[in-house]
Amino acid sequence: MKIVRKMALLGIAGLLAAQTSAQTNGNMLQLVQESYNHSTLYEAIKSAELETMLTGKGPYTLFAPTNDAFTHLPAGDWEELKHSEKKRDLADFINYHVVEGRYSEQDLRDAIRKGNGEAKLKTVSGGKLTFRLVDNTVVVTDAQGHDAALNASDMTATNGVVYIVDSVFLKK
Repeated sequence: MKIVRKMALLGIAGLLAAQTSAQTNGNMLQLVQESYNHSTLYEAIKSAELETMLTGKGPYTLFAPTNDAFTHLPAGDWEELKHSEKKRDLADFINYHVVEGRYSEQDLRDAIRKGNGEAKLKTVSGGKLTFRLVDNTVVVTDAQGHDAALNASDMTATNGVVYIVDSVFLKK
């Protein structure tokens, strides 16, 4: 049931992603900045001083949590991460949502098939995300076992791919 709810939420996000993708061919940071549903992520990227990475050559794949996704973090966690003295922790948190390489939805599906139903990708922060198919939808699982259905409409940027997710990923 949890996955089904997330897929319904991502149906709306998919329409937004398609609109954003059609309107811009910018870099990953520009795609996040132009999305009203990712202002929290954008501010976090700026606070962690990760703009250069997301505007650079790449390529990267970013799993971009929506504003609402941040409200589901345990009480106090997000406030603690946002403080300037926690900049390194904030960067690590964001980098857990980024993998090196350009992974289209088809690339992820192919990797899952080659991995006999599961694919693991190393994040820029050094953690791992696990991908599998659930009812023909690509689902990503973080280190704590939280699932997020990927938006079927990946947004292609000049330096990578951005997926909208309705969950934040936690490394530990």
